[in-house]
Formats: sequence, structure tokens, C-alpha cells
Amino acid sequence: MLDHLPYMMVGAATVLTSSPLLFLLAWFLNVLVNRLLKNSIKQPRPKDCDTYLKKSYGMPSCHSQNASFSSAFVWFEITDLQKMIFVLLTLVTMAQRVVSHCHSVSQVLVGSVVGAIFGLICFQLLLMLQKSVKKQSMF
Repeated sequence: MLDHLPYMMVGAATVLTSSPLLFLLAWFLNVLVNRLLKNSIKQPRPKDCDTYLKKSYGMPSCHSQNASFSSAFVWFEITDLQKMIFVLLTLVTMAQRVVSHCHSVSQVLVGSVVGAIFGLICFQLLLMLQKSVKKQSMF
């Protein structure tokens, strides 16, 4: 079940954000960024990971990137309690990926940083888009 936390967070963020369709589009782009990074960096997963995972690269962790992306994107639209829950779920996701030997600590940390930065950038772009639409509707 812990393996599915980032996807539950995506669902929660979709409900909590003011622009669910744009959030889902940005999340899809986040996944593409992860694939591009994995195929560029080509860092293997830890040696003791499950055999089915050894076919894919480990850097950066997609689960950690998705969890941090969701948290960062909705950060300015949610309550303090919801922020604490999102941070806790992100940390649990990161720990689970390391404890289960799916990723190294560095793979999880890089995934989290990439996800948080990309989430904040996408949210700022959303704000700029909303302001632009608002200005155009005034005329």
C-alpha cells in the first residue's frame, strides 16, 4: 500500500487544487521529466532491489518526485494541517523507497528536489496564466 502513496497524493492534489486539469497536465509533464532524467543519467538501482525493477534506472526516484511535485503544487492552496499531511506522506514515500531497496538515498533526494522545484514552477506558471486570463477578460 505504501508503494501507492504518491498516486493517492496526486488524487488528493487534483481535488484540492483550483485547477485540476492543469495540475494533471503538469503532473504528466513531471512524469515525462522523470523519464528523460532517468534515461539521461542512467544510474542503476541498488544491487539488492527486486529483479523486476533492475530493468529500469533508479535516478531520480519517480515516486519521490511525484510526491514532492504534488506537495509543492498545492502548497499555497491548502491549510496548514493539509500541508503537514502532504509533507508526512512525502517523507514516508521517500523512506519506503529506500527501505524497500528500490532506490538509494541520493536517488530519493534528487527525485524529491526535482519534483518540488518542478511543482513550484508549474504552480507559478498557473498563477501567471490565471492573471493573463483575468486581464483579458477585463477588456
